[in-house]
Amino acid sequence: MNKKPTGYWWLGAGLLLSSLAAWGQEAAPPAAGSGAPQSATPAPAAEAPAPPVDLQKAFEELRAQRDELQAQFEAIQAKAKEIEQLQAENVALKKSLEEFKAAGEERQTLAGERDTLKEQLTALTRERDELLEGRKQLEAALEEQRAQQAALTGEKEALQSELQRQGEALERLQGRLQELEAALAQARIEREALAARLASAEQALEQAKMQRYTVQPGDTLSSIARRFYRESGRWQDIYEANRERMKSPTDLEVGMELVIPR
Repeated sequence: MNKKPTGYWWLGAGLLLSSLAAWGQEAAPPAAGSGAPQSATPAPAAEAPAPPVDLQKAFEELRAQRDELQAQFEAIQAKAKEIEQLQAENVALKKSLEEFKAAGEERQTLAGERDTLKEQLTALTRERDELLEGRKQLEAALEEQRAQQAALTGEKEALQSELQRQGEALERLQGRLQELEAALAQARIEREALAARLASAEQALEQAKMQRYTVQPGDTLSSIARRFYRESGRWQDIYEANRERMKSPTDLEVGMELVIPR
């Protein structure tokens, strides 16, 4: 991995620059007007020493290395920023994954509850169909009784007309009329009985629409309400629907069958 140039590297580069500067001052000719004595005859010009090629080359190499290290350091900084951004994106992805897993678990729970409710609805629908079939049979029997009653009523009216036309057979017709009235009374009794059975069947149908629950050890109206409604405050609905069985909200016995209204 590339590293930032250290202080020792810069110190070495500084010493090299200082050496080159000192060499340049030594090689420069003395300035005119200085206190050094001058000979009348100019001395032959001495040749200036050539700069050390190795130091110049080393200086250029150090400068190139410095530039290269500086470029590598800037690239490392850019790469570090990119890594920080990727780490932030990774944290966001992990959070999204956790939320997705939680949503999946909740969806599975809801699917289980939906299947349970479907089974309960199927059972209630079957019971409702059976009760409706029984109701149809009762209604058919009641309709037949009504038809018989209508027929008897028509016969009664015909007999009354016959009584008006035939006064000689009045006593015989009155006896027949009494028989018809007795049959009509019997039909009314049967009709009332059928009406009572129909009302009972309708009441049973209404009760079938309600759920039933058998009290378990440790149950309270609040816990039962929480189980069916997910709200313990609806215990009063259960209590009102079972007033005939309970004297007070705490009058619960293990094995007691309660009606759970929807």
